[in-house]
Amino acid sequence: MTTQAKKWIYYSKPNEGYENWNNYAYGYKQALNILIENFENSESQLAFKDLVFPIFFLYRHLTELLLKEILHAYFEYKSIKIKIPDIHDLSLLWKDVKPIINEIFFDEKVGYLLKNRTNFTKTDVNKLNHQIKRLNFIDNKSFAFRYPVDKKGKQSIKLDIEEPLDEFKIHTEETYYSLSFVPFMIFHLKYNIIENSA
Repeated sequence: MTTQAKKWIYYSKPNEGYENWNNYAYGYKQALNILIENFENSESQLAFKDLVFPIFFLYRHLTELLLKEILHAYFEYKSIKIKIPDIHDLSLLWKDVKPIINEIFFDEKVGYLLKNRTNFTKTDVNKLNHQIKRLNFIDNKSFAFRYPVDKKGKQSIKLDIEEPLDEFKIHTEETYYSLSFVPFMIFHLKYNIIENSA
């Protein structure tokens, strides 16, 4: 008889820093991947209906985490007091993040430092803009996929959601990798400036 090794759920308290936001987002992304894979391997075409609530919640929440990570990384880079907005409205967070992305990647005084190190384009920004607005339109308070009714007792999801799985996967991948790329390049830019000023 084979004795199976005991498995552990383990988490070590991290150091403070914007990287922690990505750790959380990555965890939600991994969970999202597992649920999508579960549906892909299912014979039923309606399995997605059963999983739509956790799948969309994970996608929406990791997007919120990544937007807040960008703010955290930018505040560190600019040596600004870190104060992450205590909100869940993706459109408001995106309103703060979009100018940061434009400054980091496209501003002539800053973006030139990354010019030859990234192929991040305004097309990527436009895709993000579309996906974030769409997510926020479906669920603007991070409530719709957690509870069937809102705080006023009204139905949380107010419209039908229909999307081919392959397209949904592309959207989640693009959103995740584009947003998680931004704080990485802010970190890179920060240390370029330190080297240039040394």
